[in-house]
Amino acid sequence: GALHIIVPDRLKPENIARHLLGMPDIGKNKAIALADHLRAQYPHLHIESHDSSVWNWPEVFKVKTLVINATGVISVGLGLEEMRSAQSASAPILHSWIEGHGLASTAFFSSGKSGDACFRCLLPYRPEGYRFRCTIAKAEADVEPVFQGCHQSFFPYLVIASNAAAGQAMAMIADWLNNRLKSTLQYNILRPELVENRPDGTPKQ
Repeated sequence: GALHIIVPDRLKPENIARHLLGMPDIGKNKAIALADHLRAQYPHLHIESHDSSVWNWPEVFKVKTLVINATGVISVGLGLEEMRSAQSASAPILHSWIEGHGLASTAFFSSGKSGDACFRCLLPYRPEGYRFRCTIAKAEADVEPVFQGCHQSFFPYLVIASNAAAGQAMAMIADWLNNRLKSTLQYNILRPELVENRPDGTPKQ
């Protein structure tokens, strides 16, 4: 098997605090730099990097595979589901993201099987745009982006949120590989005082 890392972005100084890569990699493509880093640590692994948009790689769904969407971008999650459907593929997609200002890490396993809920099922469209069916924030301000100075919008959260999301995703993958994944939508609450009580579950279509 192979690990394909697909990212069109370059590493920026503001990424450093929450990224495995560091100062020597600023300006480099994230996929290429990360693949080089992983090969140095794990030379026995087959890792391929792609300085490209995932929309240029429809073949990711043509083999027996697991697609991991760790972008945290709603449009990417919806687009991946559409790409899979257009190819009549059944490869599962694990969507992993951080809720707002580090309130929780959330992961959703979209099996691709007929009758199971997909990522779009979590996001009914409303006139104001897509909103998650099972929101967890008590206050709207805690899930809205922050604008400061000339910086682009961003979500302020601690590094621990990224680590929690990665750990949660890996645990779900392990459960899936061992046929013991019970809940397809799982919450890892990091700031309990700011969120509603949302138990893990398996959403219906």
